[in-house]
Amino acid sequence: MQARLILRAESRLVSLITRGRARGLFWLLSLPYAGVIKLRNALYDWGWLRIKRAKPYVVSVGSVYAGGSGKSPVVSLLAERLGNVAIVSRGYRSRVRGVQSVHESDYAEAVGDEPLMLKRRSPEAEVIVAKRRFDGAQATKRNLALLDDGMQHRALYRDMEIVVVDGAEKGGYLPMGFLRDDPARIAKADYIFITGDGQLNTHAPQIRVKSEIGKIENAQGKALDEARVALFCAIARPERVEKSLKGIGLDVVDRLFLADHSPFDANELEAFLLRARAKGAQSLICTEKDWVKLSPQMKRLPIYCASLSLKITEGSEHFEHLIRQLTEKL
Repeated sequence: MQARLILRAESRLVSLITRGRARGLFWLLSLPYAGVIKLRNALYDWGWLRIKRAKPYVVSVGSVYAGGSGKSPVVSLLAERLGNVAIVSRGYRSRVRGVQSVHESDYAEAVGDEPLMLKRRSPEAEVIVAKRRFDGAQATKRNLALLDDGMQHRALYRDMEIVVVDGAEKGGYLPMGFLRDDPARIAKADYIFITGDGQLNTHAPQIRVKSEIGKIENAQGKALDEARVALFCAIARPERVEKSLKGIGLDVVDRLFLADHSPFDANELEAFLLRARAKGAQSLICTEKDWVKLSPQMKRLPIYCASLSLKITEGSEHFEHLIRQLTEKL
């Protein structure tokens, strides 16, 4: 219950933090938030709160920060390399109440946008949505389970902790800054993935990655063949996608950014397309996470899906060692 409330608060507050409103009030509110988080961690560390071990080898992929550090892309990268794994997700905004396996034909509003995206990117993996991560991990028959955004779910024992950060300073605890957990926990990580340009002073093996644009296709599989486009998405860090699109030579003439995980409305997209055409763009672009939420009616519009992948730029030897470690657990 506490984890659900924290995650709901994060999604509503991140946009407000970015705009810098009510800083004094947010600072006051961040004090009890930090106190609760530190007390909760201490209770788990002291053994006063129970930690349960599931049947498979459990790898948590998470972050101490809210707001799009790149956890799901790292999970996808690992699943694509490992293949025969389970991915356990909370399925934010899904209709799942217990435990449910995700199929490629499912709808995002039923199972959640990120679980469906992960399943379509890694068909060989078993993707499970579970409100209680222990139940999801316990339900799989696979030998290895990856917890997407699992760092704060300490009631489930993890055999390995992978922390994802962008290395940039993000202020204090929510709602003043972006911290949702004690940054001291980063030092306890087994591996650290850095998705930005910052640096970390820690002894854990560090793997630096950057996001790259792959193929850009519409529903019929036709590749994008124009340079002027308009971008719409409902993710935590849309400016990163825009930067990547510009990096491959596209001219983003307009943008429609909604809060992370928000659904899209057909009328809204049609109006956005008219606005984009007035600025010289004939097509819209979104990410895979947004694409899985589009209805067949919306996909009849000139919308293209940009596939994003992670490329390792530093620490490839650490990544290969990690893959060897996990392969032994399959």
